Amino acid sequence: YYDVDGYKLIKYSISSKETENLLEGFTKPVPPTPISKGSKVVEYGGNIYYLDIWDEKTLHVYNPISKRDVRITTDKVTDFSIIGDVLYVSMVAFLTNNDIYSLNLKVGGELVKVSTLSGNEICSDGQWIYYVEQNLAGASTAVRRCKLDGSEDEVLYDKGVSNLRLAGDKLLFVDGSNIHVFDISTKKSSTIK
Repeated sequence: YYDVDGYKLIKYSISSKETENLLEGFTKPVPPTPISKGSKVVEYGGNIYYLDIWDEKTLHVYNPISKRDVRITTDKVTDFSIIGDVLYVSMVAFLTNNDIYSLNLKVGGELVKVSTLSGNEICSDGQWIYYVEQNLAGASTAVRRCKLDGSEDEVLYDKGVSNLRLAGDKLLFVDGSNIHVFDISTKKSSTIK
């Protein structure tokens, strides 16, 4: 009979009722330094979705009640968002190329490819997906949008930005050292002073 208790592995003999710690003298190895950085944590439906930098930056879901942790993706995820009931994932497709996938968390199933472009900071108004496109080096190059199924993809703002947020019918982002507001209906950008 074996029982795991912390860093002990106990062997128990039913006949003699003796125990032995099989890990006596064991020294816990120093955990390796993760090669990925930039985790993210989002709560949805009582579950915690997070990027595990210790597990090749794959997407996991953790249920704090059952204490169950499940790895959702097999490949590295650079960013993810949960908007309404839909999970959007920017996942490595080949070397440094990422694709954007979606999954309805209420329905379940498999991830569906939305775009073959690399993109992060995904947000949506329920009709369009907005994201920051990235080149092969991981540098931001443009703000784009596409329909929920990936069709009608277009560039809205042709410069690299960060901190993309959607507020009503306006996109807010940082370009250089300035905060910009982009009106989706007029497709015009202005700097917030």
